[in-house]
Amino acid sequence: MAQNYRNFNGQAILSGLLLALAYPSWGFNLGFLIWIGLVPIFYLKDKIDFKVGLMAGLVYFGIVYRWIWAFSPLNTLGIDNQLLSFSIIFLFYLISVAAMAFFWGLFGFLFKKYSGGKLKIDFLLAPALLVLAEFGQAYGFGLLWLGSGSLMGSHWTMGNLAYTLHNNSFFLKLASNIGIYGLVFIIAIVNYLFARAIILKNRKYIYTSSLLFIFIISSDFFTIKNSDQESKKINYAVIQTNIPTRISYTPKEKLANFQEQLNLLNRVAKEYPETDLIVFPETSDFFKDLSFFLKGSQVKNYFTNLFNNSRLILSGTRTIKSDGKAYSRIFALDTKKDIIGYYDKQLLTPAGEFLPYPIKFIANAFLKNKVSQFGEYRELAIGKNEAPAIKFNDRFSLSPLVCSEVLSPSLTRESTLNSDIIVGMTSMGIFHGSNTPIRELLAISQFRAAENQKPLIMSANMGLSYAIDNLGNINQITKNQNSQILTGDIVLSSQRSWYNRLGDWPIFLVSGFVIGINIYWKKYVSKA
Repeated sequence: MAQNYRNFNGQAILSGLLLALAYPSWGFNLGFLIWIGLVPIFYLKDKIDFKVGLMAGLVYFGIVYRWIWAFSPLNTLGIDNQLLSFSIIFLFYLISVAAMAFFWGLFGFLFKKYSGGKLKIDFLLAPALLVLAEFGQAYGFGLLWLGSGSLMGSHWTMGNLAYTLHNNSFFLKLASNIGIYGLVFIIAIVNYLFARAIILKNRKYIYTSSLLFIFIISSDFFTIKNSDQESKKINYAVIQTNIPTRISYTPKEKLANFQEQLNLLNRVAKEYPETDLIVFPETSDFFKDLSFFLKGSQVKNYFTNLFNNSRLILSGTRTIKSDGKAYSRIFALDTKKDIIGYYDKQLLTPAGEFLPYPIKFIANAFLKNKVSQFGEYRELAIGKNEAPAIKFNDRFSLSPLVCSEVLSPSLTRESTLNSDIIVGMTSMGIFHGSNTPIRELLAISQFRAAENQKPLIMSANMGLSYAIDNLGNINQITKNQNSQILTGDIVLSSQRSWYNRLGDWPIFLVSGFVIGINIYWKKYVSKA
C-alpha cells in the first residue's frame, strides 16, 4: 500500500510539473503540454482522491505562483527590514499556494465520491468538477486575502489552465464563445480521453484520441485574421516608463520622472502628429505634475498647441475624494477642451494597494509606523463607476482597465459592453520589473481581448507595453522595459462576442447539470 501511495504521489507531482511548464510565465513556449498534463492524474481514475488533487495543486501553484517572490524586497511598501520582508512574503506565498491547491484537492475528493456510476459520464464529470475548482480559485484568492480594499468576485484568475493556450489563434477565437472556463472543460475532456485510451487500449478511445491529437496539433497552425479590413482604425501612442515604485519620491526624483514623460509626449506630438490616442502608465501623475509646474492657463495652452486637432490623452493618479479616501483615478483629456471623463480602479491588488487583514496584523505587531505610512501614501479604496466607458467625441469609445483588473473576465466583460477598445494601464514596479508576472499579464491580456472581441492597448511602467487585436493576436510589443514610446494603428471593434453577451453562465450551467445529474443518478437511481 505504501508503494502504491508513493506511485500515486509521483503521478500527481508529474501532472503538476507538466501543467506548470505549460503555463505562460516562462521565456519559452511549452503550451502543448497542457493536452497531456492531466493524463497522469486521470490515468489513476478510481484512485483519484483529495490527496492526489492536493499534491498536484501544490506542485502546480508552487511553481506558477513564484511571481509572489518578485515582491521582494518590500521596500515598495516601506519595509526595509530584510527578515520581516522575507517572513511576510513567505507567509503570503505559502498560504496562497496551499489555499489554491485545496481546490484541486476538492476536485479529487468530489470525483472520488461521485464517479464510477452506471451513468458512465466520468469523461464529463471530471471537466465539470475542474471548472468548479478553477472558479473556486478565482473567487477564493480574493476571499483569502480579504481587506478593506477587497472587491468580492471570481476575479483572480492567475494560474487558470486556459492561459496556456494564449499562442493558439484557434483557441483564442474559441474563447470569444465559451471563455476560459469553457476551454478548461475542453482541456480536461481531451486529457481524460487520452488517459482512457492508454488504460483501456480500446479502439474507440484510440481512434477518438488520435483524431483529437491531430486536430490539436494542426490547430496551432491555424491563423485566424481579422477579415473586416474596412473597419475604423485609430492611431495610438503608448508612453512606457521605467520608474521604480516607492512609498514617496524626493523632489529631484519627481522632477526627473515628470521631465522624462514630458519629453516622450512632446516626441509623440512632433514625430507622430496623426496619433488619436495617447496612453500613460498606471499612476503616472502626468496631469497632476504638469499642473504643479505650470499655471492653469499655461496647462491649457500647452495641450491646445500640442496637436493641430483634438486628441485624447489618458493618465492616472492617486486622488483624494470628498469622502477622505484615496482612489486610483484615470483621467481622459481632450487636448482642445478639458477633462471629458474619468475612471476609478475597482480591483485593487492585495499587499500593493491595500493590506490584507492577516498581513496588516503581522505588520502592526512589528512595524506599526510603516502600516500608518502605507495607509497615507499607498492604500486605496474601491472605485465606483456608473459608466465605465469613456467616449471621445463621436470617434470611439474606450474601456479603461487598470493593472490587476485585466485578470478578471467578468469585470472586463462588464466594462466593455459599450466600447470599441480596451485601454490598459499597469505598473510592475511592485514586482521590481520581474519577467514572470509580465509574461503572465501579456497572456491574460490576449484572452481579455479575444473573449470580448475588442482590441487592447497596454501601457506599462517597469514592464512591457503592447497592442493586441480583437482576436487576441499581438500586433506590437516593446522589446524591453526601457522608457520609450510604442506607436501604431489598430482596428476598432463595436461588435459583441457571444462571451461578451452571455459571460460564463452557459459553461457553469452545463457543468452544474453534469455534476447534478451524476450525483442524483449515483445516489438514488443506482441504489434503486
